[in-house]
Amino acid sequence: MASNFNFDAQREQSAVKTEIVTKYFSAWVKVLKNKNNKLGYIDLFSGPGVYKDGAKSTPIIILENILSDNYMRDHIVTWFNEKDRDLYNELVENIKNIRDIEKLKYKPIIKNDAVDYDTPKWFAKRELIPCFSFIDPAGYMGLSLNLLKALGKDYGSDIIFFFNFNDINRGITNDKVTSHMEQVFGKSSYSALLKKIKRSPGDRETIIINEMAVALKREGMKFVLPFRFKLEGKNRTSHYLIFASKKFLGYKIMKEIMHKAGEKDYEGVGKFEFIPSCDKEKGIQLSIIDLFNSSLDELKEHLLNMYRGKSGTLERLYEVDAGDNRFLIRHYKKIILELEEEERVLCIPPRNERRPYKGKPSLNEKTVKIKFL
Repeated sequence: MASNFNFDAQREQSAVKTEIVTKYFSAWVKVLKNKNNKLGYIDLFSGPGVYKDGAKSTPIIILENILSDNYMRDHIVTWFNEKDRDLYNELVENIKNIRDIEKLKYKPIIKNDAVDYDTPKWFAKRELIPCFSFIDPAGYMGLSLNLLKALGKDYGSDIIFFFNFNDINRGITNDKVTSHMEQVFGKSSYSALLKKIKRSPGDRETIIINEMAVALKREGMKFVLPFRFKLEGKNRTSHYLIFASKKFLGYKIMKEIMHKAGEKDYEGVGKFEFIPSCDKEKGIQLSIIDLFNSSLDELKEHLLNMYRGKSGTLERLYEVDAGDNRFLIRHYKKIILELEEEERVLCIPPRNERRPYKGKPSLNEKTVKIKFL
């Protein structure tokens, strides 16, 4: 078997990964469906679709979700690929056995190709319909910045990919796989990465993830959001799911989904990481780093310092400020209401002229004007 991934039984981490991907796909379709006659879903490392214990994985759940919706049945094109011949045959059979699969307007495209460093060329020279792409290799072979760039280049196209931190971390300074690391990060980002790690070896994980984000942003995917998974039974990172989009709306939606799926801190704010339940019971925590480690109090001081004398709506404030932190718009709203009560911001109309919500002051995201004093 070409893949080293175990498809015997679905692990807790895999279920969370599937939940994040499928929830975003449904939300993404809702945003784009009124402006497009055809949308696409691409999965280049599909696996068999069903684990040996009977649990369904992402390809089957995506297709079942499409079949459950009138719009999606007639407007979604799906592309699945699995290079391992045995897994491919299982995938074909499992898709064939989906109830009412024949009702899809567009029959699923199922390929049995290797994804290599030439694959991006095929996508790069074509203008794609809006596509949501899921890139989920077992290791890092086939994953490249060029592939992510090619899949995310066109209008409406977002990507989410499996970033095998455990393997990539080992490969960063291994001369035997330098060419592969250059493919993953791009040559310039990989070179910068090595220099930064040499200067600050204690910040290695943060540097690696941030440099991946920088590389994606350089290619036009301005909004990048990582979600971390713990290595079961050990206090270190296994892998990340990394989301990338050209549009803030996609980032905003995915932030809500990942926030709900992951751990929360003592303030109830998402940490954008998942710890298996067996390790939570043992008291094992993922504490090596926290990519989003600021508190609500620190966010409050940041807003006061950054926007002193400036005005705008909450919606606009969130869009320009929230691209690199873990906070949701509800956290910004909480802080602005506190600052208004402390008379450190001026809201127009003031709270006594705004209709309360559930007995508490309200703050319309689009209409209330906020001025930082």
